[in-house]
Amino acid sequence: MHCDGPVSGYDGHLDLNLPKEGQTRLDTKAKKRIEVLRKRQDQLQLRLQGAKAQMDDPDEVAGIEKEIAAVKAEIEKLKNS
Repeated sequence: MHCDGPVSGYDGHLDLNLPKEGQTRLDTKAKKRIEVLRKRQDQLQLRLQGAKAQMDDPDEVAGIEKEIAAVKAEIEKLKNS
C-alpha cells in the first residue's frame, strides 16, 4: 500500500508504553494483582449497592466500605511501588 501524505492521527512518535518521567514500569505480578483487586473492587461495589438498598444490617454497609477502602489502598500501594 502506498501513501502519499501523512497518516491521519499519527504524530510521528511511537507509543512504546514506556514509563513517563518519574514513573516506574509495573512488573507482571503487580499488574496481575491490580487486575484481581479491581475485579474485587467491582464485586464489592455491587455488594455495597445491594446492602444499601436492603439495609438489613447497617454494620454490613460499613464493613463493605472498609473492604473497598483497603482494596483501593492496596492498588495505590502497588501503583506507587
